[in-house]
Amino acid sequence: MEQIIKNTDPVDLQTNDSPVQPEQGLFSKKTLHQLIKYFITGVLSFGTEVSLLYFFTEVCHLWYILSNSLALLIVFIISFTLNRCWAFKSNQPFLKQFITSGLLFGLNLVVGNGVMFFFTEVVHLYYLFSKVIATGLSVSWNFFLYKYYVYK
Repeated sequence: MEQIIKNTDPVDLQTNDSPVQPEQGLFSKKTLHQLIKYFITGVLSFGTEVSLLYFFTEVCHLWYILSNSLALLIVFIISFTLNRCWAFKSNQPFLKQFITSGLLFGLNLVVGNGVMFFFTEVVHLYYLFSKVIATGLSVSWNFFLYKYYVYK
């Protein structure tokens, strides 16, 4: 019986042969760790973004859409750096990732500002509540686009 147990061990330590394949794909341990780090980066980014949005709008008296655009631009640099170096630990060419991430930023900027404008001007929500809705929508697709397209 002992011989059977030895032969069915998932990893043969001398040859590193393993009948069990390492976890890959959407539900792997690596993806879970990336998702957690992406979430932490997102929370920090969102806090910074909302603070800057409020500052530019209430203190500097800029239109909330312009304030949001400035806040997003500043946070884009922070978020790109954290996602590239920490969350996804990417070693792909910097310029290529910066451009593809910048394109995604542009999409998020246009969609986010449109959602904010709609909920603020048409639905008559406070602009910071509209920001939460816009951010919630963009977060839902960004992780997958970053993981499989930008930082692959």
